[in-house]
Amino acid sequence: MRRVIAIVGILAMNIVCGYAQDKGENRPTMLIVTAHPDDWEFCMGGTAWLLKDKFNIHIAIASKGERGLSREPSNETAAIRVKEAECAAAKINGVLHWLGKIDGEIYADKDGVDKIIDLLNELKPSLIFILWPLDKPDHAAAGNMAHIALTKTGMIYDHEIYFMNAGLGATTTQFDPQIFVNTTTVWDKKRELIRCHACQNKDDGMLKTVEQNDRLYGRLNRTEFAEGFIPVFPFTSGRWDSNKKIKCTLLDL
Repeated sequence: MRRVIAIVGILAMNIVCGYAQDKGENRPTMLIVTAHPDDWEFCMGGTAWLLKDKFNIHIAIASKGERGLSREPSNETAAIRVKEAECAAAKINGVLHWLGKIDGEIYADKDGVDKIIDLLNELKPSLIFILWPLDKPDHAAAGNMAHIALTKTGMIYDHEIYFMNAGLGATTTQFDPQIFVNTTTVWDKKRELIRCHACQNKDDGMLKTVEQNDRLYGRLNRTEFAEGFIPVFPFTSGRWDSNKKIKCTLLDL
């Protein structure tokens, strides 16, 4: 009798595990391309949380944040920041991809573009987020690498792609969001993501900056907290006589 119960238990466990895996495999893929560990959490941590059960999320990070604690790149700092990035990614079931650049030395070069092209071809994401190009050089370079890769693959013309902002909004980087996501219900979750990056969040300094930014976007959106995005191209029912429509996933959140 015990053997029968054990066998039934094993079968049940296998069925549950198989169902969970199939459920994940059937989801569309989402790709976020950033410059440093902590960028996406700042820009769109709440939105990513709202999407984590709808998409398989992949995060491409250009550098490991080697200069996050010093003027010169440090392997010790990189190791700390990789662990912090893994902490945040795990909370949204995200998969990390490192592009091998050095913090403070990120350029939109062929190597970086080719790595992103390989990721795009492998993952075939239907939803993509990249950094706004009018920002600090590392952010601009990572955004430009992604922009070039999307253009070379042709995905830029028929995929749902958004710019996200790692600065403090239109007052500093001329970033004027065209779409807002109400993140009030998941603000506590975004706080968790930010606090994964302890070495960058001394005395909750980073969290306070993020809160100011998200409250600003919230006021513009008539909510308590929000995150803002700009679509790379305007939404349309079809381009160049194509029947393929580009929907706005963010409006369904």
